[in-house]
Amino acid sequence: KTSLPPFQLFRLETHNFENLRKKRVSHPTHFAKQINMSDTTYDSAKASADLKNKFTGREAEDFPPFILEVQQRAKDMGWDKNILVVTMPNGKKLNILENYGDMSWAEALKAKRERWSSGTDKDRSQAIDMHKAIMSGVSDIALEKMTPFEEEIGEDGPALYMLLLQKNLYMMNVFVQSY
Repeated sequence: KTSLPPFQLFRLETHNFENLRKKRVSHPTHFAKQINMSDTTYDSAKASADLKNKFTGREAEDFPPFILEVQQRAKDMGWDKNILVVTMPNGKKLNILENYGDMSWAEALKAKRERWSSGTDKDRSQAIDMHKAIMSGVSDIALEKMTPFEEEIGEDGPALYMLLLQKNLYMMNVFVQSY
């Protein structure tokens, strides 16, 4: 499947975004378990807990605190050393938190496909936790803007993070009138 052209983001979609909204709901089979990560215990409930800062999709000012909280959660949960590390075609490993501008959307999607096809259960569970945490801070207006990418993102937190940063959804707020 090919990505929609970037201009698609600059019109407010009228799609039914019920599927994205449903993904905010906890998945008990994934979020109730704890995963042993070497010498520390990974707490899925803590990892997927709701964010305090919200991204409304209207105010450009609310995006930086929201994304900073996502980044802090990623560091606290160890995602920055695991699911957010992407091996580039040249073999170089990049951390999405620090190097998101050095990889394309296509490379981010390739990493997502690899995580879901050949990654570990731990990788997939953490990707779902990250997705749930991010979705807890996203308003319906912002969800509507992400609908064209729903199939590509799935329940993958790193892909959702890259979408928010690379597609610059927060910049759309300048062009969208308040309701």
